[in-house]
Formats: sequence, structure tokens, C-alpha cells
Amino acid sequence: MDLIGFIAEVSGMNAVKASVVRCMFISTVVTVSAFGGPALAQKAPPEPPKVGQPAPALGFVRLLQAPAEPKVDWASLRGKVVVVEFWATWCGPCVQSIPGMNKLEAVYQNDPIVFVHITDEKESVVTEFLKKTPIHGWVGIDDGGKTFTNYAVHGLPKIAVVGKDGTFLGWQDPRFLILEPDILKQVLTTGSSDRLWSTQGEHEDPLASVARQHPSDGKTQNLCDIIIRRSDTSSANRASGGDSSGEWIFDRPLRKHIANFCGVQSTRIIDTVSLPEDHYDVIALGEHGATPAIREAVCRLIGATFELALVREKRLMDVYLLQTLPRREPTLTPSWGGAYTDKDTGFMAPSPEILERMKNGEHYFFAACPLSLLADAVSRPAGKPVISELGELPQKADDVYSFCFPYPRGDGAAFRKAFEKNVGLPLTPAKREVEVLVIRPAEPAVR
Repeated sequence: MDLIGFIAEVSGMNAVKASVVRCMFISTVVTVSAFGGPALAQKAPPEPPKVGQPAPALGFVRLLQAPAEPKVDWASLRGKVVVVEFWATWCGPCVQSIPGMNKLEAVYQNDPIVFVHITDEKESVVTEFLKKTPIHGWVGIDDGGKTFTNYAVHGLPKIAVVGKDGTFLGWQDPRFLILEPDILKQVLTTGSSDRLWSTQGEHEDPLASVARQHPSDGKTQNLCDIIIRRSDTSSANRASGGDSSGEWIFDRPLRKHIANFCGVQSTRIIDTVSLPEDHYDVIALGEHGATPAIREAVCRLIGATFELALVREKRLMDVYLLQTLPRREPTLTPSWGGAYTDKDTGFMAPSPEILERMKNGEHYFFAACPLSLLADAVSRPAGKPVISELGELPQKADDVYSFCFPYPRGDGAAFRKAFEKNVGLPLTPAKREVEVLVIRPAEPAVR
């Protein structure tokens, strides 16, 4: 039997760190680190490449679409900038980026740049895929995942940029590189770019952040890390996100963190106490990612840190019902599986054109989700909880669709009108009993 323990370290109100430790009741004695799991021998994770150091080796079973018998070591590629993309045929954002990457390669076809697209899939799968979706650069079939391991890749797609002298220059996302093609021009002319990232997450990898604050002794490995801290000036320049290791949300007010990690619409949160006005970073990393249990632990830790009680209960409320219109099919646009993001504003859009309009001051609603999650997506701009009563539709409930249209910010009535016009689904006022999350002051601890 396993016992899950919860250890929290609180340093004032500036930073909170919690680590889950697993104590196994076996005949031998197991020591538990203060911030990690059992002190048992574990295979150390691969070290990611460091900016300014020699780039890790490339290892291929075969290289497709390349000059006859090309050499793929850094000595033979010396004098060329190498853009190494880690991708897969099953990865939606990877596939969607292919046309843009092909255009990017065409822009630099007369420059000393080599584009290498690496996948660890079977050659037969990749060859069949390329017949329908051409990639203009070299395509490398990784040798048992050696190159992925050498670069400690987590999450796809990823791009590693290597300089003319074989030095690792940094990471990028192909979707961002397509929008900012002059990054490569900067690399060609100056040998580096301040728009490349030192880690695989934009500006800072939360895994690296945790490791720096609580270095391992080499014998133990944390099974879970939860960090709550006040945002500083650098938080605004970091991208929130998540992958198989967990989730990290930067520079958000406490209420948004509660909505996210407690899994509740913001319109279903009822405040009975004033929350801090500061912004916070919350990082939740687990052995198996941000599981429901880990997310629940984040909510409990938020409550303990800020002396709040987060209570779920049912109340009769004014809501909107998401319904179909008689004799009208909804207007649904299949999503391409990703979004274009502006790193300065955080805006997301389904196309570069709309993203540019948003940067110029136009306000858009944008969501990419299945119909089963659409009610949650429209709740905040509608201004009240939204309950889905769509019933049976010819579309599959788990197919992902893109919803994007302009509307005046902060005007719930205008949003509902624009939503019905563009999507063909009305939001009908009603009263329903819904589950809400009530935020109350915590009861004083009994001593």
C-alpha cells in the first residue's frame, strides 16, 4: 500500500512549494527527501542542450529528401545554420505548420541554412505521409529516438537552432518562427537572436525553474512539485502552458488560478471575501502530469496559503441555455489544431490576419474546442453560466471546431447576438440549479 504525504514549505506569502512524497510500506527502510521521492536509485533524465555549448549529436536510421549520401555531423555542416524541427505525422500543430515552414525554407533557399525535420516514427509511415503532405527540407528518421533523447525533447512541435560553428543557439516554436521569419536573418547576420529561447518553454521552462530553486542531490527525484508565488516583472514575458510533465500558469490573478485548477467557469465562482489584487504564478508538476488529484492538491494549497475555504454547492441561478435553432444547422468550422500567438500581448487567433487585427485594437472571441465544451467557452463573455442543451447533432461531439468573430469587449448582449449570428446557436435566458464554487474565509484552525 502507498501512502501519499503532503509537505508544504511556506516562505511568507511570496512563495509556496509543496512536494508529494510516496512512502512504501515494505520490509526495507526507505528514506524520503524533504522535497522529493524515496532515496532510491533512479535513472537521471537527459540533460537538455545549453545555449553556447556544442549542439548534441544527430542520429538517424535514414535521411529522406536530402542530397545523395549527406553527412549529418556538425563538422560537415559547419558554415551553415541548421534548423532542427522535432515533429510527428500524428501531431496536429506539426502538420498545420508544414505549409508555413515550406514557405520559410523557400525564403532562405539561397542562404546557408539547412532545415532538418526529425521524427521517431517508422519510415513507412513517414514516406506514405509525405506523398500527400510534402515537406521541402530534409526529413530524418530518428534512430530509436536517439536524437529526441540527446535534445531531451518534451512536447511537439519544437525547433532547435544550431549556429554555423555547431553551437546550440536556442529553441523556438515553428508556429512562431513562421510569424517572425527575420529571426533566422538575425542568426545569419549576427550569429544569434534574442528571440530564441534558452529552454523548450517560452522564456523559461518550469522544470528548469523548479530544479534551480530546489536542486536534486542526484539520488532522489521529485514526484510532484506545486509552486505558488507572486509574479515578478519577468512573469509577463513567460508563456503559460502545459505538457506531459504538468501545467504552469504565469502572471494571473488568484481568482483565475482558482477557476483553472478547480475546473470551474469563472461565472460559477461566488466570492464572499475580497481576494488579493496581486498576480501569481502557479506551477504544478507531477510524475504523470497535472492529474485531477494534483489539480485538487493545488486548490487545497491555495486555500491553505490564503486562508480560504473553497466550497462546492448547488444554487438556483440565472443562466443561458445553449440550444439549436429550428430548421437551421449550426455554422461549424473544423479547427486546424493550433493557434497563432503574439508573444507580447498573449493574443491567440486562428490566422495571422486576425491576430494582426487583434493587435491593432479589434476585439475577437476565439475558441477551438469540441461542442461538448462550447458552453464553458462562451460562459465568460456571455456574462452568466451557460448550460448546453444541444441534444443530438450530426457532428461528432468530440470533433474540434474553431469559433472566431468580432464583438465589443464587455458587452454580454452584443456577444450573444454575434454568437447566434456567426455560429447559429442561440443563448436563451433561463433559471437552473447549477454547481458553484463559493470562496469563503477559512475557519480558524483548532489548536
